[in-house]
Amino acid sequence: MDGGREVPNLLAYEYHEAKKLLDKSQLLVYVIHTAAREKLGSGIQRVVRQRLAADGSGLELTVSMEDWGKGV
Repeated sequence: MDGGREVPNLLAYEYHEAKKLLDKSQLLVYVIHTAAREKLGSGIQRVVRQRLAADGSGLELTVSMEDWGKGV
């Protein structure tokens, strides 16, 4: 919970769906992009991690592209 508000579990959600849910909650959202081997990839962005920001100001979402290529 953040300031009495429920924070939904967004792990594995498509980013745009997670963002819609968070817009309703009025939480400040920080987005961190991650990728394998310096390659952003393509396709759908998914939430791979979520946590409250260290200073308690909002929620950090780490997102990654669903298709980051072969050979990784």
